[in-house]
Amino acid sequence: MLQFISIGSGSSGNSYFLRADDYAIFIDMGVGVRIFNHLCQTYGIPQHLGRAILLTHDHADHTRAVGSYASRRHLPVYALEAVHQALLQNYIQGTKIPAALRHDILPESPFTLGPFTVTPFEVPHDSRACCGFHITAEGTTFTLMTDAGHVTPRMADYIRRSRYLVIEANHDAQMLRTGRYPIRLQRRIASPTGHLENAAAATALADHLSPEARHVWLCHLSQDNNRPEVALQTVCNALTAAGFPVGNGLDVDVLPRRTPSSTFTLEVAD
Repeated sequence: MLQFISIGSGSSGNSYFLRADDYAIFIDMGVGVRIFNHLCQTYGIPQHLGRAILLTHDHADHTRAVGSYASRRHLPVYALEAVHQALLQNYIQGTKIPAALRHDILPESPFTLGPFTVTPFEVPHDSRACCGFHITAEGTTFTLMTDAGHVTPRMADYIRRSRYLVIEANHDAQMLRTGRYPIRLQRRIASPTGHLENAAAATALADHLSPEARHVWLCHLSQDNNRPEVALQTVCNALTAAGFPVGNGLDVDVLPRRTPSSTFTLEVAD
């Protein structure tokens, strides 16, 4: 049985939970430890099954609690070498990941964690380094790509391979242009190494999503420059126009920013 839960998705903190029976992995650990533990207890998330942590990149909203949490639970942490180095050099990052728990990974080099085969791939973002993860288990495929300024050909390839996909839909371009953010920050967000806008995510999905896809989750929505209903409508309209059976074989959901999502069961491929 494969299950997916988003524990938090947004600039306040990102963390995701993927479970195969009695073995689970966390992707990112950007929610404070106390809040994280409270959310897991309140929402019944079996964090005791967690065996490893994967990190997409070194920004605090994805790594805030990784040192403390990994140390307390003796969990190995898998990240690109540049991400590990950035966290060691970051004076704001309090508890460091112990050397014995740090594991370097390479883009396009698969590795195995229990029932999961994990393939990292590069994602364009203004961090020291950034990657997404394509994960296979029990005959099905799950991919997470977040904090991407644009969709690269390699990212498009992993969209095509995915039965289940988490993809960033960070902002609405018009809302960003007319919002309260200063021009410099607007440019950073909208840059090719910033964050993916709704329309770009919608186009990538319409152009590359597999007919075998069963569920798409939109993640990392901006609190100021997006709305769940806006992101959802933009993506669903594009998928429907491209002939995808949205709501009738293909589900699309927005992941909440500050609270855990429902528990989603991932069906094994036929």
